[in-house]
Amino acid sequence: NEKETRDLIEQNWDIDGFIVYVNLEWSIPTNKLTKYIKSDIFPIIHNLKIEGILCFEDFDIIRKMENLVFINLRNTIIFDAKSKQFGSIPEAAFKSMNIVSVVLPESIRIIGRAAFECCKKLQSISFPKTVDSIESFAFHCTGLATVTIPDTVRTIGHSVFADSPNLTTAVVGDGLEDLGKFTFSKCKNLKFVQLGQNLQVIDYGDFEYCSNISFIVLPSRLSEIGDNAFYGCTGLSFLVFPKSLRYIGNYSFDSCSGLVKLYIGDNITYIGHSAFGHCANLEEITLSENVASIQHNAFKESLNLRTIYCKSKNPPSVLEKHWHGSNKRSMNLYVPKGFSNRYKIQEGWRFFNIYEEDI
Repeated sequence: NEKETRDLIEQNWDIDGFIVYVNLEWSIPTNKLTKYIKSDIFPIIHNLKIEGILCFEDFDIIRKMENLVFINLRNTIIFDAKSKQFGSIPEAAFKSMNIVSVVLPESIRIIGRAAFECCKKLQSISFPKTVDSIESFAFHCTGLATVTIPDTVRTIGHSVFADSPNLTTAVVGDGLEDLGKFTFSKCKNLKFVQLGQNLQVIDYGDFEYCSNISFIVLPSRLSEIGDNAFYGCTGLSFLVFPKSLRYIGNYSFDSCSGLVKLYIGDNITYIGHSAFGHCANLEEITLSENVASIQHNAFKESLNLRTIYCKSKNPPSVLEKHWHGSNKRSMNLYVPKGFSNRYKIQEGWRFFNIYEEDI
């Protein structure tokens, strides 16, 4: 149906090129595309719309269309002959292609590993509400500017949107409890992030080197911030930890030079190795009464740190070397009234200028 296809393309694109509309039979033999599209026209196909049942092997044919810009699979059902399963975009389905926009099948459940990896011209994609899993590297190193993960997504792999230099906005749906590892790592132009309200774990390296994030609202059910989660987020200047948070991992905010003041929340018990190391402009921190353990070099070489409020009557466990690179004798430590002597004899605290205060 050439007219239908041309009308569809004209609504979305101002691109000259060969348009192909394929209506496959609703059966499941493999390699059906070769019956409809001859290899000699692959180089001139810019726009492709497919309906019917598409098999995994057919994606080998699609990848040979090196000038393909737009693909519409809205009314396609994808079948994997090996597993006899429907509903998955296969691994590396469009990897390194020049596509700009994709309409995914409305029946899709799983977006496979590296499905769109290195599609550097990919500008837009809309996830159907049927998607419940996005596998590792699915959109690694693409040209996407905006991402919205729907509430239906329950699991996500690692490095899913990492190294995407054009990404500025990310909205994470309420279906995820764990954000996966390195999900937005090295998205250097990412500025706006909205996290789902059911998120409990920001995992290893999820936002490392996202230097343009200035603030992020952490969800009310968050319990853990993993290692390296915000490492090198130099633009991060405002941070509020929710009451649900209990664990801050190793290097989680290392080199976040935009941080000036921190309140380390009411229920946080553990601060990991170098969690706030190299925070060059950090001047003041408040430790809640529940902080029990501060790990090796937690505030290493945060050279402007001058004031610490510690609400605990019992000094948290910390060693002298955990303040490596900081001038403890120029730092003022404020502790609850009547408990300064405990700090004066405690390793890791005794060399501070210690004052009592109602805190």
